[in-house]
Amino acid sequence: PMEKEDKNHGRQEQLQRQVLICNGINDPFVSQEDLQRTKKFMESFDYKVDILQYNNAWHGFTNPAQAFNDNDAFDYNQAAAQSSWESAIELIQRTLL
Repeated sequence: PMEKEDKNHGRQEQLQRQVLICNGINDPFVSQEDLQRTKKFMESFDYKVDILQYNNAWHGFTNPAQAFNDNDAFDYNQAAAQSSWESAIELIQRTLL
């Protein structure tokens, strides 16, 4: 675990390293087994792993250019992209600021 100084009291508190995985459920490149295996592996190194999965989201769902990709494995999902971005910002605010 990492230590972070408590600015109000000068104490050290233990922080667990955190990882956020945002995944499109329809992503053909990432299986549920791979997600769970990755989570278990990272947790074995004391990472706290949160997996957020988005319905109707494919590979590259956060990239607007994927809406123009002819490959059916890729697509943009604005709602999922916004939600994943907000979740990432919340994680940063909670752990780093």
